[in-house]
Amino acid sequence: MINPQVQRQDALVKRREDLIKAAYFRQTADGLIYRAPNPWIFGRADHFQVTEAHQIEIVAALVPKVQTREWRISQVLGFGVIALSILAMVASLLNLYGLRYPAAETASSFAAAALLIVMAATLTGLHYAAKRQRQKLQPILATATPARERISNADVLWAMRTSGDRPAIRRQGLISGVIYGVASAAIAGYALISSKDRIGFVDNLQPEYCLALALGFAIQAGRNLYQARTGMIAANTRTTDQRFKVMFAVLTFGYVALAFGYLGLELSGVIKRDDAATHARFERRAAAGDGAAMSALGGLYREGRGVPLDYAKARDWFEKAAAQSDEHAMFWLGWLAQKGLAGPQDYVAARQWYEKSALIGNGSAMTWTGWLYLYGQGVPKDFIKAREWFEKAAAANNVAGMHNLGSIYRHGWGVAQDYTQARSWYLKAAAGSFAASMNELGMMDMNGWGTAPDVAKARTWFEKAAAAGNLDAMQHVAILLDRGDGGSMDTKRAAHLVLQSAKLGHSWSQNALGSPGIVLSPGTRLDIKRELSGLALYDGPIDERWDDKIRAAVDTYLKKPG
Repeated sequence: MINPQVQRQDALVKRREDLIKAAYFRQTADGLIYRAPNPWIFGRADHFQVTEAHQIEIVAALVPKVQTREWRISQVLGFGVIALSILAMVASLLNLYGLRYPAAETASSFAAAALLIVMAATLTGLHYAAKRQRQKLQPILATATPARERISNADVLWAMRTSGDRPAIRRQGLISGVIYGVASAAIAGYALISSKDRIGFVDNLQPEYCLALALGFAIQAGRNLYQARTGMIAANTRTTDQRFKVMFAVLTFGYVALAFGYLGLELSGVIKRDDAATHARFERRAAAGDGAAMSALGGLYREGRGVPLDYAKARDWFEKAAAQSDEHAMFWLGWLAQKGLAGPQDYVAARQWYEKSALIGNGSAMTWTGWLYLYGQGVPKDFIKAREWFEKAAAANNVAGMHNLGSIYRHGWGVAQDYTQARSWYLKAAAGSFAASMNELGMMDMNGWGTAPDVAKARTWFEKAAAAGNLDAMQHVAILLDRGDGGSMDTKRAAHLVLQSAKLGHSWSQNALGSPGIVLSPGTRLDIKRELSGLALYDGPIDERWDDKIRAAVDTYLKKPG
């Protein structure tokens, strides 16, 4: 009597043999083509023209004996591939709901982490399995001829789907139908939830995208469940599947392109940023308990974006976020206390909040803690502790900390004055686009601190700092342009920079506009008048006189909004 277990194992071996023959071999006019295992998984697979004798040997080499180590490894890899598909779907759906529910966002992070681990393990396993298969096949393939005709990945997947008996096809249809059905229901549910509360361009677009996607998944689920019921695959299934993939790609990439395109237009200023919509979105997420959204709301009130500027409300939101251990909220609570913007100025409270944020790893909080020690605000002045905090901030890649370390060494605060160390730290901060460090590098080159004086090099650094918005650098560039030092003279641009930096609050530039004859050349003074005349703020003569009329025009310019 035949053992039922042995019978099932023999059937499973036979199914694997049939699957390999269907997926990796193709009969052509020139003979039998074989697609060999690719150890690198991604990339171009090798193809060989083989005989039927080759095929028998290849199949025997690739199908492991039941209950052997290779058999068990192949089963684990099979489950790994299934787990990858399920985890990818779960992570995607959780991420979708994470846009509205923080708990789902947290679960999505865990699912994504598990997905990466399983992916790395599975891909590594597939690599070594394919490598061992190629080694076993090497003597067989050595007698075969490389072929130009190819079996594509799509051909392999289709063969895997259509090969086997009816029970196998039914199982495939049932599993895939359930997966598509769950995805369709989840996406449709999100579309209904999000359609009730549409805020801004992306929120208006998202429900329609999700509904279209859910409909496509529902159709695919219905087809696959019908396949599970009948055990038959329709002749046009492959074409329909391809159309579904194209639809999915067009919908997804179209939606992403529109969303990111709109975001880019907002950031570039072409489209006015919808701060009110941003505020409403953060309020919705904060109501669901999202600490990061609470911190973001505090930021909106602190900056007056989409809402009236209100430091007290900013502090309230930051306190709620800080209660959930949000490091950014803790930092801003310290900043508000240090500046005295939401109550009495309190350096002690500022230091306490900064240190709490710094313990979580906030580099800005480390820098500001060092700043308090540097200037003795709420603590005794202590250059050593200041330097230690700046070093921690620099280790956390905080460019302001790097800049302050440079200043510690440039001025010799608590250490021997060291221009080499100062330049090194300023260069690191400048590489991180810190404008103040660029300005300091210009000052070092201008004055020959630790190096030979080089006005042209200094001007280059000042230009970079000015382009990044540093007001001191704008003043320096204006003077160099006015005199033609370190490069060509440009009185028109010098005039513009003096006016621009003065409007932004730079005291030297404001004083210069009061009595420009002391520091600015006649050419720059004339160009200041021309620019103000072009702005319809001055209608007097374009000459070297600096009378009450031009001073009134300057005053109007400085007070004018924008």
